[in-house]
Amino acid sequence: MSSVLAEEMEATTQFGVGEPPLELRRINWGAVFFGWLWALVYGFWPWAVLLAGLSMASTLFTNISAGSPVRMALGGEMTIAVVSSLISWGLAAVLGVKGNRLMWENQQQRLAGTPKVALGRPSANIDEYLASQRTWGIVGALMSVAGFMLGVGPALAHWDESSAGWAAGSGIGVVVLLGLFIWDRARQRSALRVGATASTDGGSPTS
Repeated sequence: MSSVLAEEMEATTQFGVGEPPLELRRINWGAVFFGWLWALVYGFWPWAVLLAGLSMASTLFTNISAGSPVRMALGGEMTIAVVSSLISWGLAAVLGVKGNRLMWENQQQRLAGTPKVALGRPSANIDEYLASQRTWGIVGALMSVAGFMLGVGPALAHWDESSAGWAAGSGIGVVVLLGLFIWDRARQRSALRVGATASTDGGSPTS
């Protein structure tokens, strides 16, 4: 009996078996902060190519000489910064929301022998997976804060169109991150209520 119970407990904690547990129904902050790099490491090529291409295009357009026909056609540096920030942060938010689900579904396909992607095999244990993704998120948050702090001084010291574009893009990022944080906290509270209800009823939580 004990061996059967142990096998059942192992199955419930194995990553990619059954439906995603409540712990995974939340934002993957590593995917939000690292974007194309996170997607590349875990083999989600369409996301990696899309986000990396957008980042390179934004850098290219931002560095176009002021007054050039291309810059004027694009509407100036402020327009470029705002549009690229809206798109890049929007995609990062979507990837963050879908990240854990994508990882879970890919691991299910691995276990079935039909994986769509081949890199970044997640940990077999749910707790190990959560710990690794928490590290991604913490490092990403620290790097983002450090980058922001390093950019504030030069922007204020030499305020121009480039500085205004940087400030606008940073503001969009802060708004998106704050919105994701609020949504994530609400999602966690909802998951806790579902879990408590399921435990009271003697059933299992559903998606």
